[in-house]
Amino acid sequence: MVSKDTILRGVTNAFHVLLELCTIVIPVTVIITFLEHSGWLARIAEYCTPLMALFGLPGETALALVLGNLSNMYAGIGVLAALDLTVKEMTIICAMLLLCHSLLIETAIVFKAGGRPVPVVIGRVFSCMVVGFILNILL
Repeated sequence: MVSKDTILRGVTNAFHVLLELCTIVIPVTVIITFLEHSGWLARIAEYCTPLMALFGLPGETALALVLGNLSNMYAGIGVLAALDLTVKEMTIICAMLLLCHSLLIETAIVFKAGGRPVPVVIGRVFSCMVVGFILNILL
């Protein structure tokens, strides 16, 4: 039988995780909404559209990749939450973020662990792009 203490710890931990996610996702969503209403998101999207078109994605999704790589996956998810994407587009961008996210932090970890960070970064970015390209063809 599960004790009250176990349930309380679980609820407390869940609440802390929820707060942590909210501190990332809510500000990113507000920023993306502001960029969208101010016209800046359209300008950024227009600039990124040719590259993102290789993956079957609208230009706005470049922000999710950039924030997901510079910060963490939740920042990328915050961008995606503010965009109106199809199931195909969401599948492609999420697969890309899954392979390539938090590059700065995780590259530092690879370096501290004695690994070679440059090949790791190149491998992650390359695999992200290949998977995005292939999924665009297959879906």
